Amino acid sequence: MKNFYSNLTFLFLFIGLIILACLFNEQQYFQKKDIDSYFLSFLEGKNSFTPIKKRYQEAFFPKAEAILISSINDNDKTLFGYNIKKQLPLASITKLMTAIIAIDNYNLKDNIQIDDDIIKIDGDPKKLVSGETYSINDLLYIMLIESNNEASEALAKKMDRTEFIKKMNQKAQLLNMKDTRYLNPSGLDVDTGETNITSAEDLEKLILYIVNNYQLIQEILSKPEYAVYSQRGIIRQSVNTNILLSESKSFLWGKTGFTDKAKGCLILISKPPSFSFFEKNYIINIIIGAEDRFDIARKSKMWIAKQFIW
Repeated sequence: MKNFYSNLTFLFLFIGLIILACLFNEQQYFQKKDIDSYFLSFLEGKNSFTPIKKRYQEAFFPKAEAILISSINDNDKTLFGYNIKKQLPLASITKLMTAIIAIDNYNLKDNIQIDDDIIKIDGDPKKLVSGETYSINDLLYIMLIESNNEASEALAKKMDRTEFIKKMNQKAQLLNMKDTRYLNPSGLDVDTGETNITSAEDLEKLILYIVNNYQLIQEILSKPEYAVYSQRGIIRQSVNTNILLSESKSFLWGKTGFTDKAKGCLILISKPPSFSFFEKNYIINIIIGAEDRFDIARKSKMWIAKQFIW
């Protein structure tokens, strides 16, 4: 048994030496400071394995108003950023904050009856039915998975819509989201020409907050579809607006958004390009104002796999 452990230790040391040799023989491709940081983290026993950046990277030109790609473990590290401080409409990405305020303030087992005022909201091809009653928990599923605007309005109305939106903005201030302003709980463009606004940098703060505190939101948004039952037993099959969930298991969860002003928006949380020993190793993609948000997400996945060593 002693010889077995000795041989195992030797094997790990041998593999480690091979990795070191490969890295340091290719210093023309990688930043030395990143290599040093990588192995310092390893020696200290931390799970902050940040990707090592190549010295000569291929350009990445996404067609979007703003984009932020970062990796998170013990800390977060920006892999790519464009217009990350620019204030832009965020469309239904708004519903992430709506979900937070609902979870913080309601008993999720309580019920809400849908009324005529709620179903007058424009923008939903799959309308809720006036008179139907849903639990708050089920309305969260409907709102987040199919990005239903009426569900978000129903959640806000239970408290008092004005007070609910006030709490949304207070939470944004608490999270130091200085570029963010909420005017409604859905993200729809309003008639006055104003709309909810944020920045990619602010959305990263919000996502990190959700990752650390709201397992339910992550669980809901990871489902490609979900069956919801009203109190009268009527089945509503909610299909996720995030089509990437069905394309690859590396895409864990996310939230879509679209309005005429905001164009295509996408929050996407995915696994790192290679195997990780640690649970909380993620890639965050934040895309705002895109012509094809899903195509950008696919291309960014390939780009970070090629441009960094994990």
